[in-house]
Amino acid sequence: MKLIIIIALAIGLLLLVRRRLIYVDLTFPWFVALVVLGIASIFEDFVATVAGILGIHFEPLSVVFIAIFILLAIITTLLISVTAIRRRQIDIVRTIAMSHLAAQERSQSVGEDRNT
Repeated sequence: MKLIIIIALAIGLLLLVRRRLIYVDLTFPWFVALVVLGIASIFEDFVATVAGILGIHFEPLSVVFIAIFILLAIITTLLISVTAIRRRQIDIVRTIAMSHLAAQERSQSVGEDRNT
């Protein structure tokens, strides 16, 4: 049953990529890592080995910690992307505002020239 759930999640992720709702960029490898972790965590030997490496006595908790780490990495990657997009948006707004201001100044100077 666990394997069916993980395969369904992996297929759902691939469908989102195929429909271009998720772009293959910096975050996609993290999503793949979650799917691989899900598949690997089905095997008790993997869970026991990871728990031994991390020094955790309750073995399933090691998989939870790795999943939390991967989720934090996804959040950080998305935060960096959103920050870059926001910075670009601010630059575009400044450029548009300066363009409009220059156009207003030109129209005012043309209007003053006509009055004199």
